[in-house]
Amino acid sequence: MKQIRKQIAGLSIAIGALVAVAGAAQADGTSDGSTAASGDTLVTMTVPKFAEVQGATGSVGFTVTSADYAADFKSNANLIGFKVRTNSTAGLTVKVKGAASPTLLNGDIVVSSDDGSTSALTLGTTAATIWTNGVNIDELPVANNVNLGVRINNLHRYTSTGASTYTNTLTFTVLPN
Repeated sequence: MKQIRKQIAGLSIAIGALVAVAGAAQADGTSDGSTAASGDTLVTMTVPKFAEVQGATGSVGFTVTSADYAADFKSNANLIGFKVRTNSTAGLTVKVKGAASPTLLNGDIVVSSDDGSTSALTLGTTAATIWTNGVNIDELPVANNVNLGVRINNLHRYTSTGASTYTNTLTFTVLPN
């Protein structure tokens, strides 16, 4: 039993010595008489330009009347709407193209931006700019509403016999400037 007490007493002395040594450390983490060392770390963040489209109108339709046939066209302002967003200080561009083999012919569809940023564009199978906008750098990332009108020309080509529904898929691409 005495031997156990001596071991416990020795352990207490050893623990006390460790606490004393630990207490001698300086506020900067060094022990007495040594010098501190430091290092720097460079943190780098790469932010690529992005542009995205949100909430695009999924499907739109026209009902042609006899007055439309007499005029040989049907148009609708603000038919297609979506929101675009970018972090590019130069703004963004929206391009549009038609399907490769539509039943509603590309050359008969005219798309126009309702804000006047781009004049009317006859649809083709190669993407062409329909809307563009610059940005104020203090507004980044910026979001804009894009509203496009659609006009279908040459209605005399489309009859109600046979296929009475004509379609074309418009593909919009949003690019940072």
